[in-house]
Formats: sequence, structure tokens, C-alpha cells
Amino acid sequence: MSGVTNQFSILQKQLDAELHTLSSESKRRNPQIKTASDKSIKILKTVHNSSDLLRHPDFVVPFILASSSRNAKLTSIAIQCLQGLSSSECIPQARLSEVLDGFMESTHLAMEIQLKVLQVVPIFFKTYAKYVTGELCAKLLQCCVNLLQVPHKSSIVAGTASATLQQLINEIFDRLSDETLKNDTHGNNNVTTQPEFEVLVNNSETIKVDTYRYDTNKVFSALFSSLESKSTGNNSNSKETNPYLNINDLPLGYGLEILESILTNNSQAFINYEDLQFTLKIKAIPLLLRSVSNSKNFSIVVRSSRCIKLLLKKEYFSVLEIELEVILSLLIHNI
Repeated sequence: MSGVTNQFSILQKQLDAELHTLSSESKRRNPQIKTASDKSIKILKTVHNSSDLLRHPDFVVPFILASSSRNAKLTSIAIQCLQGLSSSECIPQARLSEVLDGFMESTHLAMEIQLKVLQVVPIFFKTYAKYVTGELCAKLLQCCVNLLQVPHKSSIVAGTASATLQQLINEIFDRLSDETLKNDTHGNNNVTTQPEFEVLVNNSETIKVDTYRYDTNKVFSALFSSLESKSTGNNSNSKETNPYLNINDLPLGYGLEILESILTNNSQAFINYEDLQFTLKIKAIPLLLRSVSNSKNFSIVVRSSRCIKLLLKKEYFSVLEIELEVILSLLIHNI
């Protein structure tokens, strides 16, 4: 307990110093941020641990306002503080959406801030995973997606955004097997692990699933919505959009890299859950077959082949029998 208290004491001192700086820097141009900072300084003097902070939803307001201000200096201070608050459960559930909005706004600033956002977002999700569902899940992923779609983005930002997006998607899959999340309600009435959402398991049949599985299904399906026009060469403006992963310009190579990461780290999910199997059958495998058959880009063919190799395992024979037959026939024909 003393270790936890000491950790909070360090965070408290850091937040106090940064709030004073934020108040000073926003004095002339951003009076709203100054007022909110001064209020949070007073709140900070009355709290002794993370639980106390949770009872003060207004405490994070200056960081939300600053991260949404498009001012590089104020945003930098805010992101630094939000990183500390993301490491322990100090942000009230009611404010999580606004914090994610702030992260998304911050992605429009300088490269250093963009990289900082990509550093903070996985920490944020690790701490608040049980609450980050539905629209919040979409906002979380959009922090990375924004940086993959920035014109003239640096290779460092693009590479980090792609790696962070892969990490977040894999952690969304991880929630399927995390029993502590499903058993840990913490008085949270907005997140239910009871089957409430319908997903397809074949062309005409649906089943009901909980919110974590629904998020996983929608994120996995959304990946292919952004890649289908790339694999077919159809650049029509009528693109299917998906609120979970709205990437209009995701390069096929990035998408296949993400798919390879998903297949590598989550094979058990595809063996256990028939809705994910259905998406594999109707979206993933057709994409891979088209990429191997039609692409003139060597790296695309290699990435697609690596994904196919991950599916050619005995564990999948019973759930992808026809699809694997087609894959093997194509491979034999190409030889």
C-alpha cells in the first residue's frame, strides 16, 4: 500500500507543477483553460489517492481543453499529464470519450506530439479496457488511423502508427479471453458482458454476443472494408465506411501486415468463435486469394502468402475445410 501511495504522491507533484504551468501559459489567450487549471489545482490539494481523483470528474477538464486547443505548447503539457493519469485509474468513466477526442485533436499537431499520442494510447487502453467499447473503441483506433492518413507523413510516424494500431487490435482480441474483465463490473452499468449484440455466423443466421466480442467482430470486419477496393483495383468513390475503423486510404501492404499480426496472435479466437470464422471465410480468404492471384506487386504477394501459411494448419481444417481446399488448389495451380 505504501508503494501505491508513494506512486500517487509522485504523480500528484507532477500534476501540480504542470497545472501551474498550464495556468500560466493559458493566462492571456485561453482563459477557459486557465480557469479550469486553477480549479484542478484546488482539487489536487484535497485528494490523497487515485480513488479520490475519480470522484472529481472536473479534474481532467483542463487537460481535455488543452489537448483540443491545437496549441502545441498547451497540448504537450496536457498529453504529458494524461499519460500519468492513464497509468492508473484516475480518469472518471464519464470523461473517457472527451479524453479520446483530445487525443484525436492532438494528432493534427507536430510530429513530437503525434508520437507522444501513439505512446499514451496503448497505456490508456490497458488501464481502461473494460470501459472502452463501441464508440470509444472506434475513437481509440482512430487516433492511429488519423496518423496513417496524414498527407506527407513522416516514415517514423507512419511506422509507429501502424505498429500501435496492430497492438491495439490484438489487445481488443485479447479481451475475448480475459475473464477478469468479464467478472470485474466495478459498478459499471454501461458495459455489459451479457449477450446483447447480433453478429452473423453465416449468410442467414445470427447469434447474440457480448460487447467485447461485438467490438472484435466489427474491428476485424472493418479492416477488410478499407482494403477491398485496393485488392480489386476498384477505386470507386463509393467506399463502404465502418465507424470502428474508418480508413479510406490504408495501403494494402499495411492492411496485410495487420492481418498477419491478427492471425499470428489470435488463432484460438478464430477456432473458438464462429462469427470470426465467417468473416475469415467471406472477407479475409477472398482478399488473400485475389492478392496472390492478381497482384503484380511482389511484396503484396509475399505478405498474402505469409497470411495464407498461417491458415494452413490442422487446427483450421475443421472450420475452414472448403476454403482451405480452394487455397491449396490455387497454390498447386500456380506451381
